[in-house]
Amino acid sequence: MRGEKILGKTFQKYCRGQQEAIILPVLVKEVTFYLEPGSCAESDWRQRAACKEVSDPEIFFPVGTTGPAVDQAQEAKAFCHPCLVRKQCLEWALETNQDSGVWGGLSEEERKLIQRERRKLAAVRR
Repeated sequence: MRGEKILGKTFQKYCRGQQEAIILPVLVKEVTFYLEPGSCAESDWRQRAACKEVSDPEIFFPVGTTGPAVDQAQEAKAFCHPCLVRKQCLEWALETNQDSGVWGGLSEEERKLIQRERRKLAAVRR
């Protein structure tokens, strides 16, 4: 799995009054950012992103598309709305095919619609 790691997470289990530790696999998303050629960290758009200051970045990666995940995605989108680099974030997500999370204020499904429309336009231009 590209960009993902499976780590063990220890949970305490009680069985017949006895406590024992069990290790369950946990999927962790690993995101690596690379600077654009010829740029420096200070000028990179990600340094100015509002989400850089979020204490819990998991809000940008809701699990599912119903129930609490909808509220979580809306919270992330609300955080993105006033961000000064929202357009750069969205373009980066589209160019690098980010398939999970809220990027540039849009969900996976919303970005897929944009990509689909762009492909249609490109096909028409050929």
